[in-house]
Amino acid sequence: MTKWAAVIGSPIEHSLSPALHNKAFDLLGLDWEYRSYEVKKETLASFFAEVGPDCVGLSVTAPLKQALLSQTDVADGMAKLVECANTVAFLPSVSAALNTDVQGIVDTITPSVKTLLKGARRSLPLLVDDEGGPLSGVAAPVVLGTGATACSALAALKSIGATRVYLVGRSFAGSQNAFSIGLALGLDVHTVLWKVADRFVEAFNEAPVVISTVPPAATEEFAGLLTPGSNSVLLDVTYSAGETPLEVVYRQAGATVTSPLTMLTHQGLAQVKIWTSRDVPFQPVYEAVLEAAASR
Repeated sequence: MTKWAAVIGSPIEHSLSPALHNKAFDLLGLDWEYRSYEVKKETLASFFAEVGPDCVGLSVTAPLKQALLSQTDVADGMAKLVECANTVAFLPSVSAALNTDVQGIVDTITPSVKTLLKGARRSLPLLVDDEGGPLSGVAAPVVLGTGATACSALAALKSIGATRVYLVGRSFAGSQNAFSIGLALGLDVHTVLWKVADRFVEAFNEAPVVISTVPPAATEEFAGLLTPGSNSVLLDVTYSAGETPLEVVYRQAGATVTSPLTMLTHQGLAQVKIWTSRDVPFQPVYEAVLEAAASR
């Protein structure tokens, strides 16, 4: 019986997860298959019902990250905290939902944040006095979007010291909206509707970190408003071909633009660790992801 894992979501045909995980399995010497399945919210329960004992786990992408929690027997603390998960582990008698997106974001932005803010802290307005992380005592970061990935972004920012965050979205209603998750995390969440985002440009330009979780087309007008400083870090989590409007603006300003493929690789390797209890080196897997992205 060949063991297998898979990525599920919709749409799924352009997912880079197969390249990532097949490379990781190869490096570990595992004869496992990694598959992809088109699964929508309305077919998620039936998909789970058909998964057999040869499946070790799942990578879960949009639009299933929040619906996933109702399908597994247990969930880890982070998945419960942000009310979304991107990983399933099938154990002998239990299925578990986990969140590795938060760690993926932290691992992607923290090195740049530490480097850029080392000499800039005193020039930024202080919000807190403690040194709980690289974002402690600096201007508020910005998260664009209010869905599952935005929830993980808020948790990541909280874990590296943020206490106050600007959240930009079309609506802030609903129990699984990032606004309610941010409040549950203990963040001071300043909500900004897209239609009045131009009123907050000065604050956004001072943000040490901007994380976008929305489609690039939705950020074109917003990006045109910004003149970020060079001591800024951008993570646009969308895996689009070419540069996104935000990436163009931030590169022109001399700011640091981190790659969503770096985040993808970090969170994927965390999944592999969950399924196998073994570590895989980052660089060869990242290179496999870059090659797959270039050939799409």
